[in-house]
Amino acid sequence: MGGGSAGGSSCTCDTSSTCTGSCPCDADCAQTVSCTPARVEAPVPMVSQALNAVSAVNGVAVAVGDGQTIVRFENGTWTRVTAPTGSHPYRLRDVHLVDAQNGWAIGAWDVSVQGTTYTYGMGLRLTNGTWTLSQNSLAWGLNGLDLVDPQNGWAVGRSGQLARILAGSYTPGTPGSGTTLNAVDVIDMNTGWAVGENGTIRQLQNGTWTTILSPTSSSLTALVLSDANTGWAVGANGTILRLAAGTWTVVTPAVTNVRLHAVGLAADGSAWAVGERGVTLKNTGTGWQQCEAANATAPTLRGVSVSASERWAVGDLGHRRQLAP
Repeated sequence: MGGGSAGGSSCTCDTSSTCTGSCPCDADCAQTVSCTPARVEAPVPMVSQALNAVSAVNGVAVAVGDGQTIVRFENGTWTRVTAPTGSHPYRLRDVHLVDAQNGWAIGAWDVSVQGTTYTYGMGLRLTNGTWTLSQNSLAWGLNGLDLVDPQNGWAVGRSGQLARILAGSYTPGTPGSGTTLNAVDVIDMNTGWAVGENGTIRQLQNGTWTTILSPTSSSLTALVLSDANTGWAVGANGTILRLAAGTWTVVTPAVTNVRLHAVGLAADGSAWAVGERGVTLKNTGTGWQQCEAANATAPTLRGVSVSASERWAVGDLGHRRQLAP
């Protein structure tokens, strides 16, 4: 993490890679990174499947996962929600709430034909608090989702699949023949970014998707934007990319031996990333710090959402972690 300078001399911050409270930098840097541990960690009652994503807004959170799992946090309690039944069992990979009663979730389902397994995409729509199966026959499995409003957004997935949500319905893109995309974040229906395997980065500009030269070959699993030209992406081997002034660059990682699965941006500007074996990172503007070190006995965290009032991470075996402000 870079430090400031005084009297024309430079300094380098020397922070511990693991912290259990606040992490002070060298005295000459005169800066501190808040790195408070997570406050709560426990499995959601009645859930043993992996939770792959979570979305929090206005004191409410929804997490989704394997085995058609949907759980909801409201009034201080997590409860399991009965998922709609499809023509085949499905797994949910991402979720986005626009408000407490409206949003979407996406995922995939498999069918075996003469010994060959085919994977297709699907989506669930949350309208006025009720989930309905929107479509169960998209061309390829879907991994990531973002919305601009309850009726419109983008989903991405296997083999470069791009699918639009228009007027409340999916509009599948041409079945992809490119690299699998894992995450998408859009500012509006014509502006945004998507990331995926082998460092793939795609930009949505003026309504058209184009491939951008990536500064990494590591697979990218998640991204978050604060505007069209500013954001973060994370991925394998602790990879962290920063988007500044429209250009992606590699950031010195806080960890190198774990896969980061999710990244979120809070209203106060702090960024959070979570991943394998429970690792939790935080950036308050002065660099990424490891607030929870990877632990062989800890569940992998696969999703994170940080709203104004709720900050949650979720993962394997139904675990969820409430993050300290």
